[in-house]
Amino acid sequence: MKTTTAALALSLAAASGLANDLIAETLLVDFDDLAAAPSTYNDAPDSKPLNLEGVTLFGGVLLGTEHYGVADDAASQPNIYGTVHFEWSHSRTMTIDIHDPASSFATTLYNGLNRDLTFEVTAFDVQGNIVDSEAHRVISFRGDGSHRFTVGDATGPNVVDYVEITQVTDYETFWGFAIDDIEITTSVPAPGAAASLGLAGLLASRRRR
Repeated sequence: MKTTTAALALSLAAASGLANDLIAETLLVDFDDLAAAPSTYNDAPDSKPLNLEGVTLFGGVLLGTEHYGVADDAASQPNIYGTVHFEWSHSRTMTIDIHDPASSFATTLYNGLNRDLTFEVTAFDVQGNIVDSEAHRVISFRGDGSHRFTVGDATGPNVVDYVEITQVTDYETFWGFAIDDIEITTSVPAPGAAASLGLAGLLASRRRR
């Protein structure tokens, strides 16, 4: 089970009656500080975990945005993270592990097929329990081909531990999709509450002695 600084701070906040004195901090993960990736799945390496600041991604590969055609107008340049059916090392389900449990997870999803598809997005807590689940219909890449969504925003502070995205079976086979511009929002004590938390922590440590 993950024990993080944010989780400990929230525990102290709850014990001190300061749970309402929280502010949101958002981390953006857009793959764009990495070297430009190949523009086709055939030229990309086999899938392996991609470990970045705040998240680790499983099931796909880093890919140049031009692969998705019109989608590159919306995606930040030059990379996205995608998975596709014809690569053996890829997964039908893309998993995003959040290093420090978050209050919400948002990303832009790109449909790689020339027909509308439905995708299921599921958020889990550290025990593997489902805390949020949504279905999103994403139109063909010949249209806009992208859809932005947020999960976990109604579940409480710092509940979401990992997120899974998968194509629902409304096509004869799994095809492929990509994501970009991940936003991880974490709840932390407000600056004015930090001093109170420090005092509460000191008092708690004295009580344990």
